[in-house]
Amino acid sequence: MAPKPIRIGFIGLSTQGWASDTLAPPLFQSPVSSKYALVAVSTTNPKSAAASAQKYTEIKRAAGTDDEAEVKAYHGSTSQIACDPDVDIVAVSVGSTFQKEAALRVIEAGKDVFVEWPVGRDLSETQELVDAAKRTGTRSLVGLQMRLCGYVQKIKEIIDSGKIGKIISTSFVDSYPREFPMWGPRVFSSRVYTLAASNGASLFEAGAGHTIDTLTYLFGAVDFPSISTGLFVNQYPNAQLVDPVTNEPTGETRPQETPHQIAFSGSFAAGAVFNVHIRAALPTGATRLWWVIDGEKGSLRIEDNMPFIMSSNPQVFLSGEKVEIEEEPPLQKASRAWEDFANAGKSHATLEDALATKKILEAVKKSAVPRTIPVDV
Repeated sequence: MAPKPIRIGFIGLSTQGWASDTLAPPLFQSPVSSKYALVAVSTTNPKSAAASAQKYTEIKRAAGTDDEAEVKAYHGSTSQIACDPDVDIVAVSVGSTFQKEAALRVIEAGKDVFVEWPVGRDLSETQELVDAAKRTGTRSLVGLQMRLCGYVQKIKEIIDSGKIGKIISTSFVDSYPREFPMWGPRVFSSRVYTLAASNGASLFEAGAGHTIDTLTYLFGAVDFPSISTGLFVNQYPNAQLVDPVTNEPTGETRPQETPHQIAFSGSFAAGAVFNVHIRAALPTGATRLWWVIDGEKGSLRIEDNMPFIMSSNPQVFLSGEKVEIEEEPPLQKASRAWEDFANAGKSHATLEDALATKKILEAVKKSAVPRTIPVDV
């Protein structure tokens, strides 16, 4: 007899947005659809909650899952969905400023939890969630899905096989496109909170956070004393706000406190040296990803020109020879995370992993030299 599906509730799942586009769809597709049943959603107001519940009830029924019950609609306090006896795990996909409060209510209710990265505004909020989860025995899943991209899994397979020998060093250079208004001269008005450093949702936490988690997943713990002086450069101290629907300027500008060029280096406890450079607002045609991993017996080179390396299929070369990797759809990494959690696997990121990444980011931040060098666009 097949095990009963995990009943999932979703905080922040509306009819559109990140959760709707990326996190929820795999729940209605094989093989994940046999392991989960979406039973409840929670948003900020009754209208959006009702619309979301209706949408996902229809999707669930159209998908032909065994569960055709209506999705419950909650709004306001997240305690309602957290305390629902028909919910086994609650996914928290809201902005960084609300993540700790929402996730803490879930954990205190004794439920398992998914929390989108960056898992709170700062290190102390992430630590608070980890401590609470330890007290309650909560299992966790965190939205650090880059480690579960197909090409990263292939890289791990090659490294673990010993084909390139002991790792000596790795250099990682990534960029985010100017045409997508997230961090740079133009920013979606719905993402104003990312402009304030205190909200912990800048390019540093997002871009460098996913990168560091992936690097430690592949190469192990970081040697903290080795982290050298980082460089944070704010190139766009004022951001033009853009309507998230029309992509047209709203006429407003806001001060931007966060960096657009981030560089730092150090070494892993096993001895390999790393350096990371994250760049924002690069023009069309710029190389998006350039990543080299050097071993004693060979090397890996990873390259891509697509805008988002977590949603693309970079080319991987093993000592100059192209590695054949089956292309996968953008949703595959989220699907792999949900499935790994359901199977009690060890590949998905947890709150403990998020805390380890936050500690590295904090060390980099303390070492960093902030500069403002305006760039004309």
